[in-house]
Amino acid sequence: MKKEEKLKLNFRQKLTLIHLVTIIFIVTATALFSWWRLSIVINGQLDAALVALAETEADMMMFAHDEQEIRVHDSQHEKETPSLSRIDRLIQIVDPQGFTIAKSHNLGNANLPIQKLRSRFGKDIQFATVKHFANEPLRVVIYPVEKNHHRYFILVAGSLDDIHQTLDSATFTFVSMTIVLALAITWASAIPIKRLLKVIDHIVTKAKEISQDSLNLRLPHDDGQDEISKLIETLNEMLSRLEQSFLIQKSFTAHASHELRSPLSRMRTDIEVTLRRSRDSQTYLQTVQSCLVEVENLTNIVHGLTLLAELDAKQTLERHELVSVTGLVNAAVRLQENAFREKGILLNIILENEFEVRTHREFATLIISNILDNAVKYSPAGTSILVKGSRNQGRIELNIIDAGDGFLQDELPFIFDRFFRGRESLKKQIPGCGLGLALVKILAEFSGCVVTASQHSGGGACFTIRW
Repeated sequence: MKKEEKLKLNFRQKLTLIHLVTIIFIVTATALFSWWRLSIVINGQLDAALVALAETEADMMMFAHDEQEIRVHDSQHEKETPSLSRIDRLIQIVDPQGFTIAKSHNLGNANLPIQKLRSRFGKDIQFATVKHFANEPLRVVIYPVEKNHHRYFILVAGSLDDIHQTLDSATFTFVSMTIVLALAITWASAIPIKRLLKVIDHIVTKAKEISQDSLNLRLPHDDGQDEISKLIETLNEMLSRLEQSFLIQKSFTAHASHELRSPLSRMRTDIEVTLRRSRDSQTYLQTVQSCLVEVENLTNIVHGLTLLAELDAKQTLERHELVSVTGLVNAAVRLQENAFREKGILLNIILENEFEVRTHREFATLIISNILDNAVKYSPAGTSILVKGSRNQGRIELNIIDAGDGFLQDELPFIFDRFFRGRESLKKQIPGCGLGLALVKILAEFSGCVVTASQHSGGGACFTIRW
């Protein structure tokens, strides 16, 4: 047999059902509590009236000299004036054995069910309920009285019929009120729920219109301060971030494909030209050396792209350790010593003290190495590069100053962007693909340092690394 499919409710039905159940529960609980309090008050009033009448009879008993004089004082039989006293109170005075000493006239020849009530005879006032007596339920108070070293019990009974009728009427009233209130509140609350769901449906419809080709679109809202407006504003901010990410991705892909295609095109051109006719060994050697340079460029580009992708995906671990700044500088210089030697660049290292910083050793070395590589490219042959370490306001600073022309003011905010190449670098055909400083920026985030660039007062570019 196939399993029966579970009843699936949509959000609107779930919200309406939960709202309705909550309202019915609250109104029903309130009605039950009110009915319970009303029953306590009404029964308490009856008990108090019975006790008061029993106390009155007990006071009157004190004036009797013996048992023959003990009697029940029915006010309606003793007074000629009108009385508002209830005539449905049944009074009976008995001894501990249950023999009747006196009783009210309205009992007639009957007696209260003494045998059922004797179990409650004692020193304290007791209450009992008799379900059937003269076709009515009774509430009985058993009031003990000590007189002439004898104990008597005054039994005062009152009908519960009026209380039951009152509670039945209250039950009908509360049930009707519960139904009416539940329906009224449900109907009243259905209006804002309908409006809310209409707004959500509108948001969903507009959101479906937004695709990767239309990320510039935004969800409309009225600049309110309610939760829906805040939700739409948050979604619009998320769309802005997504749009920016897609633009960066497109730009990254376009630049990467260009940077990879250019060396391949040059290599193909050199090889095709060389193979058109026979050449001497020197020409073949030059072609191979040219291709080797392009392969090295391609290797650097791929390595940079791979490292950037890993850093963007947070696939590297932040293994921070306490390292020497001098050791970091020396390691970075060793990576660039060939470039220094080829251009005859001198390196002037000035460290005020033997500083130690907590950072990622490999990334920090690569940061300094990339900045030195940039400094070598833009410094004229035979000049010098200054590397200066100092402590400034509790931070360790490492300044790298080259001997180039520095930055153009309008290009300074973009030098850490991926694939950015300044006008001077393009004009002078300085080698590079614009990934070195982009790597510096993102590596700094994993190394616990901050890297900034500025124009040095003496000319040249100044990069500052702060731990």
